[in-house]
Amino acid sequence: MKEKEISESLHTLRQAIQEMGTDNQQARQTLENLLDQLEDRLQPAGEGNPLHLVEDMKQTLTGFEVEHPAITATLNQLMVALGSMGI
Repeated sequence: MKEKEISESLHTLRQAIQEMGTDNQQARQTLENLLDQLEDRLQPAGEGNPLHLVEDMKQTLTGFEVEHPAITATLNQLMVALGSMGI
């Protein structure tokens, strides 16, 4: 996945999070935090623990697979892209 595709996936994920209902505010906050971490990590000067980030993504995916399949699919794409980048 190229940088443009990653950027588009992040944008799609951000939109999906915004469209989530307010019935599960904790889930929404968890996704927003994860997305913020991803965006920070992908900045040129971004620092952080990529292994921790991947583990956070895996845990988030597990919790959203049934309730939010579109978000899960986007997160899966991002995980594959980050893995291919060595992150």
